[in-house]
Amino acid sequence: MRRGTDFCHSFLVFAALVACTPTDETPPAAEVEAVAIYRGGVVTAADLDQAVLDLPSQQRLALQAADLEPFRELTGSLVWRRLLLAEARQLGLDQAPELLAEIDGLHRQALATSYLNKALPPLEQPTETELLTAFEDQRERFDQPEARSVFHLFRRLTGMLTKDELVAQVRDVRRRVAAGESFALLAAELSDSESRHQEGFIGRIVPGQLPIAFEQVIFGLDEKVPSEPIVTSDGAHLFFVDAIVPARTTSFDEARSMLRRDLLARQRADAVSAIVEAIELPPGSFVPETDELMALLRAGDPKAVVLRLGDFEMRLGKFRRLVAREEEQLPLSQKLLLRKVMPSRVFAALWQREMAVLAARRAGEELAPDAAAELEVRAESVMLERYQRQLLGRQLDSMHDRLEAYYEGNKKRFSSPLRLQIRRLTLPLTEDASAKMAELESLRAEARAGVLDLAAAGARLGGEFEDLGLRSLDQLTQADPKMALFAGRMARGDVSPPYTTATGELAIFEITRRQEPEILPFQQADTAVRSAFLQRHGRELYHQLISDKLSDVDFTLDEERLAAVVTSWVSGSAASDSPSSSVAVEEGEG
Repeated sequence: MRRGTDFCHSFLVFAALVACTPTDETPPAAEVEAVAIYRGGVVTAADLDQAVLDLPSQQRLALQAADLEPFRELTGSLVWRRLLLAEARQLGLDQAPELLAEIDGLHRQALATSYLNKALPPLEQPTETELLTAFEDQRERFDQPEARSVFHLFRRLTGMLTKDELVAQVRDVRRRVAAGESFALLAAELSDSESRHQEGFIGRIVPGQLPIAFEQVIFGLDEKVPSEPIVTSDGAHLFFVDAIVPARTTSFDEARSMLRRDLLARQRADAVSAIVEAIELPPGSFVPETDELMALLRAGDPKAVVLRLGDFEMRLGKFRRLVAREEEQLPLSQKLLLRKVMPSRVFAALWQREMAVLAARRAGEELAPDAAAELEVRAESVMLERYQRQLLGRQLDSMHDRLEAYYEGNKKRFSSPLRLQIRRLTLPLTEDASAKMAELESLRAEARAGVLDLAAAGARLGGEFEDLGLRSLDQLTQADPKMALFAGRMARGDVSPPYTTATGELAIFEITRRQEPEILPFQQADTAVRSAFLQRHGRELYHQLISDKLSDVDFTLDEERLAAVVTSWVSGSAASDSPSSSVAVEEGEG
C-alpha cells in the first residue's frame, strides 16, 4: 500500500481534472474493489476510467505505456479535487459575489449559444466552385512569397558634397563590406536613415513593401553581397541581404479544409447577425452607436451605462475589464493594430449575447441537461481555482522568513520601474517623407542644442504635439514599441531620432524627466515578491499542500490493484482502436 505523504502531483493532470465531474456519493469500500481509499470515500476503477476519458488526447496517449506513476497522480488528484470542492462549499465560496457574477456570465453565454444553435438555419456546405473562388480571392494568404532579411544604409545629399562625391563615399562602404567588414556596424555608424538605430536592419521584406526600384535590386541580390549604390534625388542607398526565405505555394487541396471552415464560419456569423437584428428591443433599452460608445470611453466614468437590455446592465468599469481581458490574449503586434477597434468588437459580441439571452427567455428556453451539467463543472472549476489561490496565499503567509530571504537574494528584481516624462511631436506620413525626415533630423539637432522647442516646431510644421506624462517602458512598449526602444537609452533632455510609428506617422520625442528605478523596501515589494516566489517554488508548495491534505484523510493507494487495472487498460487500448471504457483515445479530440 502507498500512503499520501509521499504522493507527487502533476499540474497538467490537475488542470485537466478541474473539468471532470466528481462522484457525489461514494459507496462504502466494502461494496467495491477500491483502487484507493481515504477517510470519507474511495476511488474505483470506474472513477479512474472516467477521469482518463476526460483528459485531452495527448495526455491520454501518454498513459498508453504501462507506467503506474501517472495513474497514481491521477488517483490522488481525484481525491484532492473532491476534498477541495467539499471544503470550498462548506466555507460558502460557492456563494461569493465575484464567483456568482462570473458564473452568471458563463450561464448567459451558454444560454445564448444554445438559443442561437437552435435558431440557426442549416448551414450549406460550400460547393467546389465556391471553395475555388475563395482560394483565388485569397491567393496571397496561401502563397508565401520569397522573403529577404534586409539591411539598409542611406547617405543624404547635402550642400557639403556633390552627388558624385556622395556616391563615391557609398561605393567605399560597399568595398569595405565586400572586404569583410560588418554591414550592420557600418550602417549604425554612417547611415542617415532611422534604421541606423537598428544597425541598418529594416526587417524581413516581401514583394510589395518597398518602392519597385528598391525591390528590383533587393530581390536580385545574392546573400551577403552588398548592392551597388542606388541614387535618388535626396541621396544614395545601399542594401544588403542577410538571409533568403524561399517562396512557398500552398495548393488548393492543402487549403481546402481551411477554406471550408472559413466559409462556414462566415455563413454562421451572417446568420447569427440576421437572427439578432430581428429580435425586438425591450422598452428602456440603451444600445449606443459606435461614436457614442467611444465618447463614453473617453469620458471615463466607470458608473456610466454602456449597455442596457431588459434586466441586464453593463457599466463602463466592468466593460473596460472585459476589453482588457480580450487584449491580454493577443500578441503585441495585434494589440497595436486592434487597440482602436477592440472596444467595438467586444461590445458587438456582448450585445449579440444579451439579445440572444433575451430571446431565449422570452421563448421560455432553458439549458439542456448536458449543457447545464457542463456549466456546473465549469463553475466548480472556477471555484476551485479561487480556493486554490487562497490556500497558496495562506501558505505564503506562514513563510515570512523564507520570503524575506528570497527578497534579500533577489533585490534587483524588486525595483520601481524606470519612468520617463515624454513630449512627442508627430507628423502625417506623406509622399515627401524623406524631406520631412530630413527636417526632423535638423529639428532634433536644434532641440538637443536647446535652441528650439518641440511644441513650437509642431505648430510650425502642422504636426500634433502632446505631453505623454510619466510612462514606464512597459507602457511605452504597449503604446509605441519604437519609442520604448529609443527611450530606455536616452538621458534627460535628450531628443530621439525621427522614426515612423506603427500607425504610419513620423515622430520625434524628447525626455524631460527620468525617474530612475529604486529598490523597493520589502514591505512595498511584498506582492511582487510573493508572485515571483510562487513562479519559482509554486510546484513545490502545491505538492506539499496535496501531500498534507491526503495524509490528513489517510489516503491509501492499493498498488497491486492499481497495477492490475492499468495493465488491463493498456492491453485493452493496444488491442482495439474503438472507444471503450478501457482508456479510450479519440483521435483529434483535446
